Amino acid sequence: MLLLTALVTVVLGCLVMSDLACNFQSVVVADATKSLANALRELTEAEKDWSKHAKGDAFESRDVPDLALRSLSYDVLRSYPDVEGGYYLNDQPIGHSFPC
Repeated sequence: MLLLTALVTVVLGCLVMSDLACNFQSVVVADATKSLANALRELTEAEKDWSKHAKGDAFESRDVPDLALRSLSYDVLRSYPDVEGGYYLNDQPIGHSFPC
């Protein structure tokens, strides 16, 4: 009888742990999705402000907008751990940022 009770306890424990792991995964995915959506919204707003000020500027090289956009994206992404970003100018990739 003791062996049967132990076996049932182990099986129930496994089911509970499995359910807990599935729920945890759902929560982590939902939090990551929310964080990415917020980061994207903030980056889009920051880019619109930057574009207004940079409009009409002719950049001699990609380094100038890369440095400006990297600084801008660092400021935004700093509050989103493990989120990195890249940016395009005239449909060409010009940089990437990953704040520490």
